[in-house]
Amino acid sequence: MRRRPKWRKASKRDLKKHLRRREAALDRWLRRFLAGYDPARPLDNGEGDGGENFRLLLRLRWLIFTFIHVRLELTPWWGGRRRFLEHFDVDEVKIDGGSVELVGDMVWWAEGSEAAGEWWPPDHEPHRTAVYKVKIRGDLDGGLWVVEPVRVRMSVARAAWRNAAYEIEFGRGSTYLKIKGGR
Repeated sequence: MRRRPKWRKASKRDLKKHLRRREAALDRWLRRFLAGYDPARPLDNGEGDGGENFRLLLRLRWLIFTFIHVRLELTPWWGGRRRFLEHFDVDEVKIDGGSVELVGDMVWWAEGSEAAGEWWPPDHEPHRTAVYKVKIRGDLDGGLWVVEPVRVRMSVARAAWRNAAYEIEFGRGSTYLKIKGGR
């Protein structure tokens, strides 16, 4: 079988297959999170290693990033453009039985010709890179970011043959997306 070159953009079919594999892993990682998460400890202990809660939350953040990224790539106003997402920055965690709710925000920016002029939606306000609260990787002098609110509700699968259920609310105004999956 012929392999596609690394530089070629993934097709919609490839993106959907990738999404289904990640949805299958969500239940396992959500159960691990619920078993090990300690609400008495902070999400980040500030000592550089992040702490156990941070490590447990990290895998869920990666999965949520995948769900949002794939959905955005399949969305006409985003797909085919040189726009990039940062990982989900969680500010609040709520646990209720077999359900978890994560609240925070996500940053995106444009690069290359997409970043020329006013590239952000008219109902959004861009922020200078120095203002954003997450450590910025690399040198992005003069770059602008758009911060989007994110709310994620997840619950473990009720039956062994099902995936965990999730509902993600990403963005606001013209960039608002509601993503449901699992079940």
